[in-house]
Amino acid sequence: NTGYSPVEMHFDDLRDKYRKSDVSEAKGSWEETYVRSETKCGHTGPDKCSGPNCTYQRRLHTYHIVAGLLLPFWSKLKGAEVNMKVVRILVGDRRIVGVNVFPQKIEMVKNIIAQGVQSNN
Repeated sequence: NTGYSPVEMHFDDLRDKYRKSDVSEAKGSWEETYVRSETKCGHTGPDKCSGPNCTYQRRLHTYHIVAGLLLPFWSKLKGAEVNMKVVRILVGDRRIVGVNVFPQKIEMVKNIIAQGVQSNN
């Protein structure tokens, strides 16, 4: 199973184009791909990749979730064009509800919250 393919291929074409490999032959390449996919995207060239935050074909993804008392900052966050998608995540046995923040917006969100906290004190 190699996953979804947008191109249909007849079985005879598949058999003509590819050959079956044994486990010892494929294991090294598979392990290398598995390790690399933890931190690197699956793009083969820089012209398609969106940079260090690209998650295409990565096994692990990093999400930045802002949780807690957000209502006082909601309008400022929304005005700063922060993705206001509310998400629910499970961390161990704890359920957290928050807002997913794109990596390029983290510093802006930190500043908005810090300014809001200072003005409320």
